[in-house]
Amino acid sequence: MAKILVVDDEQNLRGALKLLLELEGYTVETASNGLEGLEAIHQDNFDLVISDVRMPKMDGLEMLREIRKTNSLLPVILITAFASIDDVITAIQEKAVNYIKKPFENSEVLHAVKKELVEKNLRYEIAYLRDEIDQSHPYKNIIGHSKPMQAVFELIRRVAPSKSTVLITGETGTGKELIARAIHDNSPRRDKPLIKVNCIAIPDTLLESELFGHVKGAFTDASYTKPGKFELADGGTIFLDEIGDMSLSLQGKILRVLQEREYEAVGGTSSKKVDVRIIAATNRNLRDLVKKGTFREDLFFRLNVVPIHIPPLRQRKEDISALVQHFINKYSLICGKEVKQISPDATTFLQEYDYPGNVRDLENLIERAVVLCIDNKLELSDFQLGYQLPVTTGLNDDSLMDLTYREAKKIILERFETQYFTALLKATGANLTKAAKKADMDRKNFRDKIQQYGIQPQDISLEDEQ
Repeated sequence: MAKILVVDDEQNLRGALKLLLELEGYTVETASNGLEGLEAIHQDNFDLVISDVRMPKMDGLEMLREIRKTNSLLPVILITAFASIDDVITAIQEKAVNYIKKPFENSEVLHAVKKELVEKNLRYEIAYLRDEIDQSHPYKNIIGHSKPMQAVFELIRRVAPSKSTVLITGETGTGKELIARAIHDNSPRRDKPLIKVNCIAIPDTLLESELFGHVKGAFTDASYTKPGKFELADGGTIFLDEIGDMSLSLQGKILRVLQEREYEAVGGTSSKKVDVRIIAATNRNLRDLVKKGTFREDLFFRLNVVPIHIPPLRQRKEDISALVQHFINKYSLICGKEVKQISPDATTFLQEYDYPGNVRDLENLIERAVVLCIDNKLELSDFQLGYQLPVTTGLNDDSLMDLTYREAKKIILERFETQYFTALLKATGANLTKAAKKADMDRKNFRDKIQQYGIQPQDISLEDEQ
């Protein structure tokens, strides 16, 4: 249930409101004036404040003004026997959400409380949606002050106005889709659709129909004519994610679209013209795939007109603090919390973590920590809670005393990673690609890790495994 703060200098009324609300299942704290109320708000999270207007030391309107300096969403119900028009106007100007005149009925208070708690949740959802809309503005949803990211921004700025095909590369979780969105939003096609297709998420047998559509009767389940993603993207942009996992036969049809700006629907007998910009993305090395014969060289050159590489987070750690604050703000809104601080230990942990899943990994960490935190400050324990690492360090208390923090951390991390990667390979039948996906890691990064620790599965060749 919600947590409510009651602020009133009359002890009897304060106690009566507390009892009334607690009988309804609410958690209630009290304060005798505005100063005490502000102190309570700074120390705890409340869903609603009920306050008298006329109080010593600091009245309800003064307290409301102070609340609004840091929190525009916290609902405040003002109660007073002096409901002058000036007080009402001031309350509205300070964004109090309700105003009750003494004497009042208990039912009146309970109705106002329930109403404001419902509207509070709506306000938080609206605030989050507005934030999401704001984030769709070019570059706002891409956080990065580091030199590598500034170089990416410059490439976006230059390529966006053109019609050129773009190939975005980078490890899993680096934000390739965000880059594609930024390019589209800054292009002359911004008022037309951006259609996204994850080539690895759709079975190869269905992907052709998904991309190019099909006519009625083209195959057993084709009971109606269906437009494909290219038709839906006409005039706009199509984003082909994980294109490195596309079959050779489909690669040839994508090449035809790039060269001739036309395609045929599955089961169709005539070609369709299309005006669409293609942005492709992959976490794989397409040059290596070309050498292995699993990716067409002519398609690679057609896609690689303007390459944009997104560096992994571990190579731009100066961006971590800004990303942390961005995700704290995001999930504070979603969770209805007001997380304002992060402890030095937690900051150190976030700066030193390797982020195998890149920015997505960091976002998941912050979301979990915000959900688990019990006050307005993220502690190291909020990031550790729920983790039971399956590792035996081999270090007892005495041996730990002989090591520095960094030395102990390095040994423990190496042993954990060795055990973790070995277990993943065993669980996936020594399939490197499946193991990397389970770890939510880039395949090359995963491979580098297991080679770093000398992990060599006996039944596969790391050079040849696909």
